[in-house]
Amino acid sequence: MSPTVDVEHWEGCYDKGWKGLIVDAAFAHPAKMSRALVARIFDELFVLGALKRGDCVIDPFGGIGTTGIEASSRGVLAVMCELEPKFVDLARQNAELHRRDWEAMGLPVFEVVHGD
Repeated sequence: MSPTVDVEHWEGCYDKGWKGLIVDAAFAHPAKMSRALVARIFDELFVLGALKRGDCVIDPFGGIGTTGIEASSRGVLAVMCELEPKFVDLARQNAELHRRDWEAMGLPVFEVVHGD
């Protein structure tokens, strides 16, 4: 039996925080992706069969790498583009924060490209 998805009710999408998952300086980003929301999106895509481990997603507004953290932790490669050099640096720091664990588990480490 496959899990079901309640596409009509998206409650609790702002309940989880990033504490311990991003470097402290990254909290200064003015528009961080909600962790619970991005997790819900990934989980729903998996349930619907629209995404699977080993796939690649693109985030054209990479910010500090929060989408990449959730993608990598699920075995999905994320390639992100970010215009602001300071946020590119923070995203790379966030990737490094998890690199050893992800590589030990055979998970991809997200990539950040500077540009627009």
